[in-house]
Amino acid sequence: MRAWWYCDLVARRLCVLIKLLVRWLVRVLGTCSCFAGSYIFCRHQLTEELKTIVSTKPPSVSGLTGLYSSFIKEFEAKLNPVSLVYILIDIAATDCAEDPTKAIAFLSIADKPVIETDTEAHILMLSELAHLHLAAGDTDAASTLLGTARSLVESSSELGAAIHSAFYRVASEYHKRLGTAAEFYRNALQLLAYTPVDSLPPDEQLQLAFDVAIAAVVGEDIYNFGEVLSHAVVTALAGTEHAWLHQLLVAFQAGDLGAFDSVCASAASVMNTQPALVAGADFIRQKVTLCALMTLATGGGQGGGGVLSFDAIADACRLPVEEVDFLVMRALSLGLVSGVMDGVDRQLTVTRVQPRVVGREAVGGMAQRLDAWCGSLDGTVKFLEGESVGLVN
Repeated sequence: MRAWWYCDLVARRLCVLIKLLVRWLVRVLGTCSCFAGSYIFCRHQLTEELKTIVSTKPPSVSGLTGLYSSFIKEFEAKLNPVSLVYILIDIAATDCAEDPTKAIAFLSIADKPVIETDTEAHILMLSELAHLHLAAGDTDAASTLLGTARSLVESSSELGAAIHSAFYRVASEYHKRLGTAAEFYRNALQLLAYTPVDSLPPDEQLQLAFDVAIAAVVGEDIYNFGEVLSHAVVTALAGTEHAWLHQLLVAFQAGDLGAFDSVCASAASVMNTQPALVAGADFIRQKVTLCALMTLATGGGQGGGGVLSFDAIADACRLPVEEVDFLVMRALSLGLVSGVMDGVDRQLTVTRVQPRVVGREAVGGMAQRLDAWCGSLDGTVKFLEGESVGLVN
């Protein structure tokens, strides 16, 4: 018992001596211009060493919260604010892993003013606190924190990719918890844009791809599937047990009702296990039908583009002719197409289609139609030239 007491006493005195030394170094090196470079280098080295200590799994020292309160807190204002937040997050993840409430209390920004003065550090800490509140089941507090963080993100133009990634990760987690598919989809796409794929574990990549694909299918106001299909994470679904979901996205992007029905038939048993797909079955069918109309309006179908007769629309969208006017009005109200519907002549004159990310095949089709238009224009010019002989000098 005496030996233990003696060792503890020595450790406490050593800690006091280290703190005194750090205070002296900060005071001397920070105020002496000739040591300015050395001071910055020492501060960086100390920060990196602390990050290594707290991020080691299992931790190389016990009681990391005690290390913070008795040592790091003395000079935290001198550390890089973003690095400080990463250090605090690692400490909380180690010492408060089983108790989100305790971690929230430890990471409270109120007694860490240095974090609020740095935008990136502030966003990073707000995002982590929102994540912890979600883990504790407090979605209201998480919403408030994310709202503050989002305003900082949207008002800042020079944030690092890691900061964007941390924010959109928690934002997508929040909307997944709420079941708001469209918002989850948008935040998840931002997460994929700012997060290197290799930094995500394989199982997390697969789960994220699956969630994003489901959200794209059932989310309202999502009719552009080219963007999600361009991500390598989602494309990787094609080689997994969820290949049917990738095929479903391709069918939506192409507006291919035949391919859609084929996937639904072959993967019916799997699709019926997904509550979101079962609950939104009618909406999903209407959605892919609208995609078929958009494909026809861009000239992707037989007789597509320009003026579309109701018969052509009914054939391409596999609808009774009497239901075409409702489909067209729905597409016009959503802004998927712009134009004029003529109920007397039973036709739709298309002037614009909502922009979409398209693949190489679609671009090739547009190039062919452009060549055909140029050929027709040349023919018209030659005809006018021939007819105007003697009329125009």
